[in-house]
Formats: sequence, structure tokens, C-alpha cells
Amino acid sequence: MSDSKDITVPDLGDFSDVEVIEVLVGAGDTVAREDGLITLETDKATMDIPSPEDGVIDEITVKVGDRVSSGDTIQCMRAAQNSGDSDDGAGDKEDDEAGDNADDEDGDNADDEAGERSEKDSVADEAGEYVRRR
Repeated sequence: MSDSKDITVPDLGDFSDVEVIEVLVGAGDTVAREDGLITLETDKATMDIPSPEDGVIDEITVKVGDRVSSGDTIQCMRAAQNSGDSDDGAGDKEDDEAGDNADDEDGDNADDEAGERSEKDSVADEAGEYVRRR
């Protein structure tokens, strides 16, 4: 837990002395890899600086209005513990994929087939709803 890591501004290409227009996290916040940490604005674009890994923000070293360049430290964080985080994430992904496959196999195809059958095997009753022919 005492492993604190500096988070620095990545390569900004030809830009330097770029303004911080928003700080998206605070000290003590838990962040996931690729979560936005701060927002920078150049004369051509606005960009979020993402977290390089999962972790907890220990310290924020910039504030709105500060100017930063590539390599400047913007925050310090400690890495998240891997004990339960990776298992939970993998399980969620597998659950999502299983749910997507079930929808594709059962939902879409079954609806298409049922739609074709309902047109051939049913007629509209007085209320305009389809009922199955016998």
C-alpha cells in the first residue's frame, strides 16, 4: 500500500504549457485504468489525461488554471490491490458475454421466426390483435 506512483502528463506532441481546465478526481478517490483524471485544453483540442492503472489517488499536485507540459507530475496514486478486483471484472465480462449470446440466439432469431409464423398461422381478431389459427 505504501507504493506511491507519480502520474505524469503523457506526450502532448508539439504542445507545452497547456492549461488544466478541470480536475476530475480528488485525494482518496478510487480510479480504474483509463478513467479521466484531469482535463487539459490547448488552442486546438480538449483532452482528458487517463489513469495509467487501477488505484487510489493519494495526492493531487495540480489545480484548475495551472499550466502543465509533457512529463509534469499531476497526481500521486497507489496501485489497487489485485486480490478481488480482477476476479470481479472477469466474471462481469463473462456474464455480459453470456447475456449477449443469449439475446442473440434466443431473442433476435426467435422473434424473427415467431414473426414469420404469426403472419402465416394467425389472423387478426376484432380488436386487431393476432390470434393463432387452429
